[in-house]
This record gives sequence, C-alpha cells and structure tokens, in this order.
Amino acid sequence: MNEIRILALLPSKNRNAPLQGRFEIHDLGNENETSSKADQIGYEAVFYTKTTSPMGFIVIESNIFLIPLHLQRALFQLRHTHKERRLWADAICIKLPDLLELTTQILLFPRICKGATKAITWIGE
Repeated sequence: MNEIRILALLPSKNRNAPLQGRFEIHDLGNENETSSKADQIGYEAVFYTKTTSPMGFIVIESNIFLIPLHLQRALFQLRHTHKERRLWADAICIKLPDLLELTTQILLFPRICKGATKAITWIGE
C-alpha cells in the first residue's frame, strides 16, 4: 500500500471561521519512481510540537475530527483566503486508532517527507 490521505484545507476570508477540508488520496508510487504517480498532487508536510494541550477540531466532509489544539492553531495560520492548500499532518491524515494503518504509515514516513513539496514546522504563535 503506497497511498496516503492528503488534507485539502478549504480557504476562508474569515480568519476565525471553523477549519474545513476534504480528503484526497495520494499515491506515493514505487520507491524507485521519480515522476508520474509520485507527482500527481503536490502537498506540504506539517510538523508541530506534540503537547498535552486541549483538543481543537476541523470539519472534514461533514465530519468533526478532533485534533491537537496546537495543530488547529497552525492550520488557522496556514489556511489561504482564496485557494485550497494541500497538507499532510499525522493527526489528520493517519486514521487512528487503526493500528494496521498507523504501522503502514510509519513505514511510509520517509517517503511522505520526501514527496512533500515543502516541510512546515510549527513551533507556536
């Protein structure tokens, strides 16, 4: 399995509007592949400090997903006003507590990072 979920973060002109998005499936292709499937959807990988902070949320395809508040704050800052932004963030794009998926995604982690057009590290406001 070489597929990952990418969050298409929907734009909003209102900085305080609830976060909304949808999932897209991204095929990482084979390890030796250099283009085609591996380049089909550009995405940015978001890394953030893990804390025991309270939970925030995002609405994805009419479902509420609880996410770390620190990640929610990052997404508020990263959201564009007029266009979608494609992001990969572990707390959203890995279906927890599905241990099989978690294990698979951990094995794909180096390729997820390598396939990103940009890596964004959020350390706070």
